[in-house]
Amino acid sequence: MTKNIFLLIFVLHASVIDSGGSVGRQNEMDVFRLPNRTMPISYDLKITLYYDESSDPVGYEGEVEIVISVKAKTSEITLNCKNLSVDVIYIFEKDSLLSVEVINWQTNTRNEQLNIFVDYELDINILYVLSIEFRGTIGHDTNGFYKSTYYNKDDSHREWLSLTYLGPTGARSLFPCYDEPAYKTPYNISLRTSDDKFVRSNMANPEIFNQGTWTVFAETPPMCTHAVALVVSGFGRRASDRTVNVFARPDVLDRARYVSDEAPGLLRAMEDFTGSRYELPGLDLFAVPYLKPEAAGNWGLTTFREKYLLLDDVSTTNAIESGLSAVQREVARQWFGNAVTCRWWDYVWLHDAFATYFQYFATHSVHPEWKMNEAFVVEQHQQALAYDQTARRPITASVRTPAEIDEVFYGQTARKGAAFLRMLKHVTNETIFQQSLARYLKQNKHESVEPGELFAAFEHTVVEYQYDLGQNVTVTGFMKQWTEQAGHPMIDVVKVNDTFVITQVRT
Repeated sequence: MTKNIFLLIFVLHASVIDSGGSVGRQNEMDVFRLPNRTMPISYDLKITLYYDESSDPVGYEGEVEIVISVKAKTSEITLNCKNLSVDVIYIFEKDSLLSVEVINWQTNTRNEQLNIFVDYELDINILYVLSIEFRGTIGHDTNGFYKSTYYNKDDSHREWLSLTYLGPTGARSLFPCYDEPAYKTPYNISLRTSDDKFVRSNMANPEIFNQGTWTVFAETPPMCTHAVALVVSGFGRRASDRTVNVFARPDVLDRARYVSDEAPGLLRAMEDFTGSRYELPGLDLFAVPYLKPEAAGNWGLTTFREKYLLLDDVSTTNAIESGLSAVQREVARQWFGNAVTCRWWDYVWLHDAFATYFQYFATHSVHPEWKMNEAFVVEQHQQALAYDQTARRPITASVRTPAEIDEVFYGQTARKGAAFLRMLKHVTNETIFQQSLARYLKQNKHESVEPGELFAAFEHTVVEYQYDLGQNVTVTGFMKQWTEQAGHPMIDVVKVNDTFVITQVRT
């Protein structure tokens, strides 16, 4: 590409550092965020798999070209990077193509960052192209880019598939990037693999080049790093009458028929509620033998544990309801989490609470006979109350490290947040609730937001409908009380002689 056209100055020295500190704390992260002096405008990511003597993928070589803008003059570019070997870095001005000399770079393992130093301050009025060549491994730990194995029907031949799991801070293990949800940009993704496997990514309908070894995907809408998804497999596919495809091991593909038939209705339920069509060309559902979470709702490519997608006539009613509601949850993330994203992980409930809410209530609109609205009270609302009997953390919770982010990402935030949304619907009404969320999605499409944007959408709708919550209560004040405080109100009623004494405390 560009490096074959222009004479560029390459780095002569790079190093790995672990910044100072006491021996007992030398591995503890002490810088939690990127400095925000530069920001990405777009990514062009190319990955080539390489294999061992058994034709199993063991690693990959990558090149990422990031168009960046400069927010404050700086001679240092900082990205996130973890467990990657960086081989070459070069930089040039996007329009003039003039090269920028890279003096050095340092991989800071403690803070999972890559610091790149150039010989002069970058200009805020110029776009730059940052190109990084790197290498990574493909392991079995279900994080980053990993591989899973399975046996075909007669157990005589072992097959493999490789896939990514990048949430919430795993993208830095796949490629050097600005791995924070505030940075949303378009992606152009290409992957080179053996010609006996096919590749899927966020954008469906890829183009194949060089006898099937290079797969090139169309540019994505702006999305955050943790939504990037890749699957390399020999799976079979069942296509629905719309944009939904279900992928599974060939010998169990027939069991994906039920979900394949039902999934378009789940997608329509979200379109009807939000008033906005699903905007990607396809939605792929993969039944994965081994997956860390129950499911991962990447934009356009969602992965599930097999039990949620492989359903048939002998499946129990409970298994069918569980499977379809799990699909509905990840379909909801296509809007709440992918199209509109939280600005930082303090606000992950803007993804998870809505996903859990619609897991029940959108599924209920498709299958009212299942009474998922009633199941929500038992399975989510009551569980959230039980967990919060001892105040732990508010729905909006301050987090810094990857470990803290994981705790809220996989914790109880979704349950309590979803219960709060159900209460909000009843405090207002169904029309205001639906119109507010539609406004929120429309006004913030492709953006990263904080709860204030959601509150503002409700305030606007309440004023539009001239709805009075009573006692001088504002929607914003009401929502902040419930999202920024831990615990929940508890009413205590005590009979004293012929009177009742009622007190309210917070758990």
